Amino acid sequence: MTLVIDPKFNGPDGSGNGGYCAGQFAQAFAPDSLAAIRVRLCSPPPLGQAMTMTHEEEEARVWHGETEVARLALAPLALELPRPCSGEQAEEARERYPGFVQHAFPRCYVCGPERAEHDGLRIFAGAVEGERMVAAPFEPFEALADPLGFLKPEQVWAALDCPSYFAAMLGQTPTTALLGTFTVQRFEARIPAKGRYRICAWPLEGEGRKRRAGAALFDHDDRCLAAAEALWILLPGES
Repeated sequence: MTLVIDPKFNGPDGSGNGGYCAGQFAQAFAPDSLAAIRVRLCSPPPLGQAMTMTHEEEEARVWHGETEVARLALAPLALELPRPCSGEQAEEARERYPGFVQHAFPRCYVCGPERAEHDGLRIFAGAVEGERMVAAPFEPFEALADPLGFLKPEQVWAALDCPSYFAAMLGQTPTTALLGTFTVQRFEARIPAKGRYRICAWPLEGEGRKRRAGAALFDHDDRCLAAAEALWILLPGES
């Protein structure tokens, strides 16, 4: 199977957004599955270049030439969900988005403030006052929908990605880190692309150069539609 990531779905300049790419790989591995899927990113996903997926028993690997890009498997998501913040709190938290002040990758498809309206997701997760959580509103647009009007699964993965980074860095000086492992489970097969949602994310235990966080997508009734656990790896020399 051949996979190509459109250059518009970048994270750092020149490579794919980790969450979006992981979602694309997951769709190729287990199309439309509601089981939790773990994706370990082994090297930055290239943009606009052919990658191949190979299957080995219950796992799959993604390759760019001889370079291993990702490894996938079904894996349980053992995550305790917090009570979500309100829509009003998410709106207020957005105004505290640290990426408005300093951003390592300002053109990131998910959280880059330099992306124009409807060109990127523009999910700007900031600290929720009085909570150990970051949050942001998420209002999808037409390009994120499949032909039936539901969010494409890879867009759900993308939306959960960057907020987990800002949760992992909550209370710390933001440092450059790359997504290492992303485990996502969707609880609804079809999430309408028309609607207003909230992304809430919270820090988990980490050590050394590893930072962990959880993230979840909630609707206006506080139903969790999808959740993720992310492992972020700080670049050498960062702390």
